[in-house]
Amino acid sequence: MAEADLDALVRAYVPPPEECARQLCACEGKRVTRMQQYAPALGDTVEDTRRRAIGRVMGFVGPYVQLRPVDGGREWDARQEWLRPVSLTEALSAGVAAANARSRGERS
Repeated sequence: MAEADLDALVRAYVPPPEECARQLCACEGKRVTRMQQYAPALGDTVEDTRRRAIGRVMGFVGPYVQLRPVDGGREWDARQEWLRPVSLTEALSAGVAAANARSRGERS
């Protein structure tokens, strides 16, 4: 992979530094327990624990959070209690896996 392609991939999947700091505090800086429900914000990268899929928060409709796969694609709805924040490592890993699948001609 060319260096320019790698830079574009990182820009596409790694949020800006201020967002990284907010996600780091939300995810790795403290534990989210069942008694303390995680409240995602627009643009957060989260895991839907029911589907075992990582997606980006695109919106909120009633009790549901709308998620889209990190590599784009069709949105799905998940209840807020099914979501957990992902670490920056998990988010980047999901983005790289999607880019690799695209380069092989697969749909993720």
